[in-house]
Amino acid sequence: MFKKKIVALLTCFFVASTAMATNAYAIKSKELATTKQTIESREVEGMLVTDGYVAQKSGNYIAVIGEAVEGANNKIILNIDDKTAIVDTRGNKLSKDKIKKGSAVEVVYEEKETNSVIPFVTAKKVIVKNGIGREGTVLEIRESSNRNYYLTIEENEEDYESEYTLIIGQSTELVDIDGDKLTINDIEEGMKIVGIHSTSSTKSIPPQSRAYKIIVMEDIKENKHIVEGMVDVIVDLDNETESDKERFLTVLGKGETDNTDGNLNIFITKRTDIRNEYGVKVSLEKIKHGSVVEVIYSTKATDDDQVALDAEKIIVKNLIGIKGDILEINDYEDNGSILVEDNEHTNSDLQMVLKFGENTEILDIKGNKLSLYDLNQGMEIVGIHSRTSTKSIPPQSQAYTVIVTSEVKETKQAVEGMIYNIPNSNKKRISVVGESLTGNAPNFVDLYINNNTEIVNEQGEELDLREIKEGAAIQAVFGQRLTKSSIPVGTASKIVIKKAVGVKGEIINTNLGKNSIEIKNSDKYLDNIILKINDNTEIVDLEGKKLSKYDLSKGAKVIGIHSLVSTKSIPAQTVAYKIIVLEKAEVEDKYIVEGMIYKISNYSKKRISIVGEALTENAPNFVDLYINNDTEIVNEEGDKLDLDDLKEDMAIQAIFGRKLTKSSIPIGTAQKIVIKNALGVKGEISSTNDKKTYIEIKKSDYLYDSIVLKINNDTEIVDIDGNELSKKELTKGAKVIGIHSLTINESMPPQTLAYRIIVLEKAEVQNKHIVEGMVYKVRDDYKTRISIMGEALTKNTPNFVDLYINDDTEIVNEQGKKLDLDEIKEESVVKAIFGQRLTKSTIPIGTAEKIIVKNAVGIKGEIIDTNNDRTLIEIEKSDDVYYNTVLKVNDNTEIIDINGEELSKSDLNEGAVVIGIHSITTNSWTSESLAYKIIVLELSDDEHDDDDDDDDDDDDDDDDDYDDDDHDYKSEMYIMGYASAYEKHGDMMIRVRNQSNGKGKVKEVILEIDKSTEIVDVQGNKVTVEQLLSSGKKVKVYFKASESRNGTVEGKAKKIVVQGKPVSPGKGHGNGNGKGNKKK
Repeated sequence: MFKKKIVALLTCFFVASTAMATNAYAIKSKELATTKQTIESREVEGMLVTDGYVAQKSGNYIAVIGEAVEGANNKIILNIDDKTAIVDTRGNKLSKDKIKKGSAVEVVYEEKETNSVIPFVTAKKVIVKNGIGREGTVLEIRESSNRNYYLTIEENEEDYESEYTLIIGQSTELVDIDGDKLTINDIEEGMKIVGIHSTSSTKSIPPQSRAYKIIVMEDIKENKHIVEGMVDVIVDLDNETESDKERFLTVLGKGETDNTDGNLNIFITKRTDIRNEYGVKVSLEKIKHGSVVEVIYSTKATDDDQVALDAEKIIVKNLIGIKGDILEINDYEDNGSILVEDNEHTNSDLQMVLKFGENTEILDIKGNKLSLYDLNQGMEIVGIHSRTSTKSIPPQSQAYTVIVTSEVKETKQAVEGMIYNIPNSNKKRISVVGESLTGNAPNFVDLYINNNTEIVNEQGEELDLREIKEGAAIQAVFGQRLTKSSIPVGTASKIVIKKAVGVKGEIINTNLGKNSIEIKNSDKYLDNIILKINDNTEIVDLEGKKLSKYDLSKGAKVIGIHSLVSTKSIPAQTVAYKIIVLEKAEVEDKYIVEGMIYKISNYSKKRISIVGEALTENAPNFVDLYINNDTEIVNEEGDKLDLDDLKEDMAIQAIFGRKLTKSSIPIGTAQKIVIKNALGVKGEISSTNDKKTYIEIKKSDYLYDSIVLKINNDTEIVDIDGNELSKKELTKGAKVIGIHSLTINESMPPQTLAYRIIVLEKAEVQNKHIVEGMVYKVRDDYKTRISIMGEALTKNTPNFVDLYINDDTEIVNEQGKKLDLDEIKEESVVKAIFGQRLTKSTIPIGTAEKIIVKNAVGIKGEIIDTNNDRTLIEIEKSDDVYYNTVLKVNDNTEIIDINGEELSKSDLNEGAVVIGIHSITTNSWTSESLAYKIIVLELSDDEHDDDDDDDDDDDDDDDDDYDDDDHDYKSEMYIMGYASAYEKHGDMMIRVRNQSNGKGKVKEVILEIDKSTEIVDVQGNKVTVEQLLSSGKKVKVYFKASESRNGTVEGKAKKIVVQGKPVSPGKGHGNGNGKGNKKK
C-alpha cells in the first residue's frame, strides 16, 4: 500500500515539475575516479548508475533525479535494504541516516523491468557525496566582467516559491540528462535544470553559490550558433516591404559554438529578442557601429545558400570594439600591450592602447588561439575592450578579446639549449644559448618573461617562475621581434623546462676510448663535470647539424645537456643526453702534444724531442720535431720568440702536421711551438708522503739531480692519454713528467709548485710480488695450493712459487670478470699477485691475493727441434711424443729470460729449456699454436759466450785479421755492444763499447755512418738511424778499421745488425715445415 502511495506521489511530483531542494556536491578528482570505477563495475556486472540527488525520502525509500550514466534512468525510486552498501567518496562505510532528502548521491542498481511510470528497484550501492543540489527553472543568464556567468533559477515547492543564483565558472561541469557535455550557450531561459553547488552561499537576495555541476533536465536544440564580436557594418532596411527584417549587420568576432565562423552576416527581425547583459530588453537603437554583441541564431537545411540568417537573440555587451592596424607592440611588460590605429573611426579616438591581461583572448578569424608573439606590426585586428579608458594620449583600455582579421603567418622561433645567466633576482629576463630549431633563430638570445609567457615541463604541465634557474635545460619559443644588439633581446612566449641540466664550458679532457669528456665551466676545479657519451647521446652544432664524438676535441666550446643524476665524485660524472658544439677546437687537422722538451739534438738545435700528453686523437706521446723557418715560436701571450729560446726541460705545447715518419719515435715538422711559463722534469718518483702533498722526482742517478714538486688542489694529474688520475697513482717508482713553476727555492733538493703531473708509467704494485707464467701443478689437499713458474715482474720476486688459494683470493679473467676456483688448472697461464711474506724453503710458499687467468696455455719443456730462422720450434714436455707442441714464433712473440731480460730468436736453440705461452686453439698433436711469449729458463749447453757465433760462421777468417793494437786495421771486423751517437765535422759517428768476446781484443770503436752503411734487424728488415738510436738495444757492427789508438779503433761502419726483437715488422726467411722431429 505504501509502495503505491510513494509511486503516485513521485509521479505527481515529476509531472508537476516541482523543484525540490537538493544537496549539491563538489566534483573532485577522487569522486570522478569513484564514478569511473562504479561504471566499470556496472559494465562487468550488468549494473546501472544514476548520478544526481535525493528528491524525496520516506523510510527506506528514496527518489533520485539526475544524470543517467551509460543509459541508466534519470528518475528512479530505490529501496535501501540491509544488503545495500552505503559509503562516502573514499569508500568509508556510512549508516542509512546519512542519506537525506537533498543529498547528492550516486546510486548503483540492477536493470529490471517494472510496470510503474518511474522504475522501482533495490539499490546495490549508494555513494553519498558532499554538496547541495537545487532544481528550478532558469529565469536569467548574465555574464560578469571576469567571464563568470550568473544563472538565476526559480524554485517551485508546493508551499513556497524562491529564487537562487548559481555562479558558473570555468571549472563548472555542464551536462545534459545523458551526460553529454554542454556549453553555457546551450542553456536558455525557461529551461529546467538541476544545479549542484557549494554548501557556502551569500546572504544576498537572492543568495548566490558557486556551481560545481549543472544538469539540464530537457532536450537541447542542436542547431544553435553563437558569435560574439564587434558590429562592423550596419544597414537599416526599408520598412515599406512586407519583410519583418529591420536591420542588416556584419559582425567580426569569435564563434562561441563548434563550427561557427566568427565573420557573420545577420538580419535583425521584428522577432529578434534584444537584451543587455542583465537580461533587460533594449531597443534596436542600442546596436551601433562598434557595439559589441552576442548573436544567437539557428541554421536550417536551406541556410547554406543564404547571404545572411535571422538573429533569434542579440545580447548587447557593456563593451566597445575598435578595428584597425597594429602600429606598435610592447611585449616586455608583464602582460604586454599594442597600439592600434582606428582606420574606420569606430572609436572617438584615432589611436588606442590596448593593454593585455591574464584573461585576454587572442584569436584568428577562425577561432584558433594565438599569443601576443604572433602579432606583428601592420596586422588588422578587431579589439574588444572596456568602455573605461585613461585620459592619456593615446588613451589606454583593458582588452578582453583581440581578433586578427588579416592573415597570420608563422612567426615563432625556437632555441633548445640552456639558461646560462639570470641577471635579475626577479627572473624576468634570462640569457639562453643553444641549438637553433627554426631558420635564422639566434643561438644566443636574452628573453623577457612576463605573465603571458607559458612555462611548462615536457609533459605540458604548467610550472611557475621558481623553476627558472641557471643551468636549466630548456626549449625557448619566441617571436620574430628582436633587438638588433649583439645578443638579440625579445620576449619568450613559451619555455619548456627539460628534465635535464645544462653546462656551458670548454672541453679540457677527452677520452674517446671511454666515451667521456670533461667540461670546465669556471675557474674552480669543483665546477668541472665529466659527461659520459653513449649511443643515445645527440651531438650537433649550433645549426643542428649532426656531429660525431670525434668533433669533441680538447679546447672545443660546448653545451652539455645531461641527466639530473650525477655521482658524488670530484669532478662529478653523469650521462650526456645532448652535446651542442658552440665552437670547435682551434686545430682540427693537426696533432697537438703538451709536455716538455727532454732533448735537443747535439747536431742541430733545429730538432727537438718532446714527451707529453696527446691533446688530439692519435697524436704520439713521444715525437721528434724539426724546426724550420715556417715554424712559429711564441710564448703564452703570443709574443714571438727565437730558436735560441728553446731549451731542454721547457714546458711547451707543440702543434704539428699529421705527416710523420713510421719510426718508433715519429719524426715530423713543428708548425707552432708555444713556450709555457713553466718548466718540465721527466723521471721516477723516488719518495712521497701519505697525503701526496708532494712528490720527489729523480731524473738521474746523480745525487743532486732530484726535485720536489708540491701538489695542491689545482694540480692536474693525468695519464699519457689525458685521462684524469688521482693522487693515489703518484706512488714510488712511477715514471712521470712534472710541469712546474719557474720559481724554485734553493733547498737541497729544490722545491717548487706542480701545475700538472703526466704519469707515463704507473709504479709496480707496492709491497707485492707479481709473477706471470704458468701453473705447473695443482694440489687440493685440505686447501688448494698451486705451483707457478714464470717471469718475475717485481724486484726480488721468486720465479718459482707455491701459492695457497683461500676465500679472500680474487680470481678474475683479463676483463676483470670473477671466476671460480675450477678455472685454475695445470698449464693455465696466470698473473699471480701475492704478499712479501713467504717461507724460506727452496720453492717459497705464500698466499695469493689475486690470480688473473689469461686467455692462453703454457707448456714447460725442452726445445728438440727448430727451423733455421726460428719461426717454428718444437717443445718436448715428456718422453711421450704425443705431448710435443710446435709453436709459431712471429715478430710479436716476446722472448725473454727468467729475469725479464730481452733475448732474440737466436737464443731458441735445441736443448734450451723454456716456458711457452701460446694460444689455446690447436687442431691435433704436433699442430702449430701461436707463441705469445717464450721464457728461457735455461740456455742450450752448446751455446757459447759469444751471443752470435752461430750467426757468423762466415767470419771465422777474421781471426787472422787482428794480432795486436798496432796491427794495420785494413780488414773488415765486427763488434757487439751498445751504441751512442754524436756529430763530428758534419758527419754522423757512433761509439760502440765491446760487450762480448767479438773477434779480437778491441775495447771500443768509433765509426762513421754514411748512406752506404746497411742498418737492419736480426731478420734483415731495414732500420732507420732514428730507430737504431732510440731502440736502446745491443748492436752487432761490421766495420772496416782504419787506425787504432790505445785499444780504440776508428773506421767506417759497413753493416749494423740491431739485436733482439725486430724493430720493424718484416717477414723472416725461414723455410721450415713446422713439423719438427722427435729428439733422439
